[in-house]
Amino acid sequence: NEKVADASAHSFQDLGFGYGKDAWYVFYFGEKIPDAKPSSFQIFQPYTGYTKDVWFVYYFGKKIPDAKPSSFQILRPYAGYTKDVWYVYYFGKKIPDAKPSSFQIIQPYVGYTKDTWNVYYFGEKVSDAAAHSFQSLGNGYGKDSWSMYFHGKKMKRYP
Repeated sequence: NEKVADASAHSFQDLGFGYGKDAWYVFYFGEKIPDAKPSSFQIFQPYTGYTKDVWFVYYFGKKIPDAKPSSFQILRPYAGYTKDVWYVYYFGKKIPDAKPSSFQIIQPYVGYTKDTWNVYYFGEKVSDAAAHSFQSLGNGYGKDSWSMYFHGKKMKRYP
C-alpha cells in the first residue's frame, strides 16, 4: 500500500478500475488526472478505459483532446470505437476525416468501419476503398465494387 500524493484521506473514494477521487482531485493508479473535476467524474463503461467529467473525456486517465463529454458515446464496447458530435475516435485517438454522423462499424470486431466517404481498418483510412459499396468478408478481407482488400490494403490483381 502506497500513499497517494495530495489525496485527502477524509474525502477519498475508490471508484474501481484504478480510479479514485477526493474532494479536489481525480486519480488514476495513484496519479492525478490534470484538470479532471471530481464532482462530475464518472466511469463510462467498466473495462473500456473511458471516463468523463463535465469538461473532458479521458482514456485510461489521459485527456482526449477536443472530445465533447455531452455527446460522447461508445459505439461498440471493447471494440475501441467512440464518437462525439464532432469526431470519431479509435482507442482514444482521433480518426482524421471520419464523419461521426455517418460512421458505422461494418462488422463487429473484424476491424472494418466506414462513413459516407471513407473506409477504415482498425482506425486507419483504407486508400481508394469505395465506402458506398464496401463489405467486410471476415478474416481481414473486404471488398468494394472494384477491388479486394486484406487487412486494409488493396490486393494486387493477377492476370
